[in-house]
Amino acid sequence: MQYGIQLYTLRDIDATLPETIELVGDSAFEGIEFAGFDGEDPAQLAKTAASAGLNIVGAHVSFNDLEADPAGTLGPYQTLGCDRIVIPSYDRDAFATAAAAREAGARIGDLVDPVEDIGARLLYHNHTFEFEPVNDETTFDAFVTAADGVALEFDIGLANHGGVDPAVYLERYADRVELVHLTDSRPPDHDARHADLGTGTADLNRCLDICEDAGVAWAVFEHGLTDDPIGSMERAAAWIDENR
Repeated sequence: MQYGIQLYTLRDIDATLPETIELVGDSAFEGIEFAGFDGEDPAQLAKTAASAGLNIVGAHVSFNDLEADPAGTLGPYQTLGCDRIVIPSYDRDAFATAAAAREAGARIGDLVDPVEDIGARLLYHNHTFEFEPVNDETTFDAFVTAADGVALEFDIGLANHGGVDPAVYLERYADRVELVHLTDSRPPDHDARHADLGTGTADLNRCLDICEDAGVAWAVFEHGLTDDPIGSMERAAAWIDENR
C-alpha cells in the first residue's frame, strides 16, 4: 500500500498550490489528492506533481457541479490526468432514512457513466452522518446497495466518529473500497472529528491490514481540522513509518 495526502489538509499554509505540491514532494508521502485547483492550470499542476515525484491519487469534486454539468466539470480533471473522481459530501438529510439513502445512492450512481467516459472511476467519501441505524444495518448500507457502480473512499476517522466500527465496514465492503482515508478521531468531541494519527480511538492498524488484504492501493491521510497543517503532515508520516 502507498500513502498519499489530501491537499485540503494544507489549505491554510502560506503557499500557492504548486508550492504546496512541491512541499509534499519533499515529504515521505507518495501521492496527492486534490480538493480544487485554486485557480491554477490543471495541466501545469500535473507537471508540478510529476516533477515532485508524486502520483495523482484522486480529486474531490462537488456533487452539485458534477450533476449540473458533467462534461464541463470533468474536463479539467481529464486534463490533470486524474482517474478517481470522489464525491466528498452529500446532503446529510439523505441519510436520515433507508429510503432516502437508497434514493441518494441511485442519484449518485447516475453519474458513473460520464465519469467513466473520461476514463475515471466514481467514488463516494463518507462523513459521520451516514451511519443511522435501520433494523440490523445502517443507512450507509442502504446507500451502498443502491449506488450501483460507485466505489468507496472510506474515511476511517469519520466512520469512527459516526459511532460504528470502521473495520467492520471495511471488511463488509472490501470489494467496493477503492481508496481509504487514513484519519483518526475522538468521539464524541465534535472538534475532534479528525485528529492526528494515533491520538484518537480508531484502530488504524487493523483497518489498514484489512485494506492491504483487500488490495486497496492507496491510503490518503487527511486532517481537515488541524491548526498545524505541516506539523500534522509530519506527524502522520512519522506514524506511518513507525506503524506500517
